[in-house]
Amino acid sequence: MKTLVVCYSNSGTTMSVAECIAQDLRADLDAIEEVKARPPLIFAGRKSKATVGAFMRAALAAVFGRCSKIAETRIDPSGYDLVVVGTPVWAGSLAPAVRSYLKRHRHALQRVAFFCSAGDPSKMRVFNQMRGLSGQVPVATIAVRSEDARTEACPKAIGEFVAQIRAALQAA
Repeated sequence: MKTLVVCYSNSGTTMSVAECIAQDLRADLDAIEEVKARPPLIFAGRKSKATVGAFMRAALAAVFGRCSKIAETRIDPSGYDLVVVGTPVWAGSLAPAVRSYLKRHRHALQRVAFFCSAGDPSKMRVFNQMRGLSGQVPVATIAVRSEDARTEACPKAIGEFVAQIRAALQAA
């Protein structure tokens, strides 16, 4: 089973989760990059350099379902049996760069799984948005609390997510 893990990460948190997932799945890893990079909105426990305006623009773009201009990814997802797509959660919604990726590659995705990093995973609609944009029901999903992404809690949760993916693929 050829697997690709792809994500957008503004502050490095979502990429940290993606790296763990890719390692556990022995998958290729790719990053979604915006043509015009945003300043880090949240910065691993340190004060962000982003202005209030940058926060508001990012939140409003996410809430109103806007896309952002993204660069071509390094890896074409059409050559993979499973693509695991990850996003940070902004204002309870999908990041604009991931929205753009899913729209661009919708017809190239054979099977999908989704993950996100979020401050409060209970108050989001990200996976429904991702399902709608990809046109697929994911084989597995996981929401990792941002504060847990770089702790010992993360590998255990990711291990369960990876087990869920493997079980779903074996049943298919």
